[in-house]
Amino acid sequence: MTHAVFIDDDSTSLMIFDNLCQEIGIRSTILDNSKNIIDIVNSITDVDVVFIDLEMAPLNGYDILAGIRVTHQDIPIIACSVYYDEVERAQAQGFNGFIRKPIDLDKFGDQIQQIIAGEHIWQTGGE
Repeated sequence: MTHAVFIDDDSTSLMIFDNLCQEIGIRSTILDNSKNIIDIVNSITDVDVVFIDLEMAPLNGYDILAGIRVTHQDIPIIACSVYYDEVERAQAQGFNGFIRKPIDLDKFGDQIQQIIAGEHIWQTGGE
C-alpha cells in the first residue's frame, strides 16, 4: 500500500489530506511542524511520497526538504502552497513537484498516482 507523509502546520489541511488518502486507499502519516520534524520523517522507512507546506514555522518547507533529503534522496517530495509564485523556487530547491492549495479534491487521487509513477506535477495556477 502506498504511504504518503503530509507535513503542514494547518490542522484543516492535514485533515483534508488524511481524508483524501483514506478515500483513495493510501496510508498516510500526518505531521504538524515542530523543531524535530526532520528526525521524525527520517525515522520513517517506508515512505513513498512526502507533501510539505512551504509556509511554516519554526522550519519552513525548504528547510524541511533539505533535512529530509539527507535520508530520503530518492522519494518524491512535493511542495504545497497557496503561493503560485513559489513554483520556480521550489523546483530550483529540489522539490519533485508543486501542488497548489487548496487541494483540488477531484484531481488529488490522480495526482498522487502520477507522482508515485514518477511523473512530475507542477501546478502554476488554475490548471
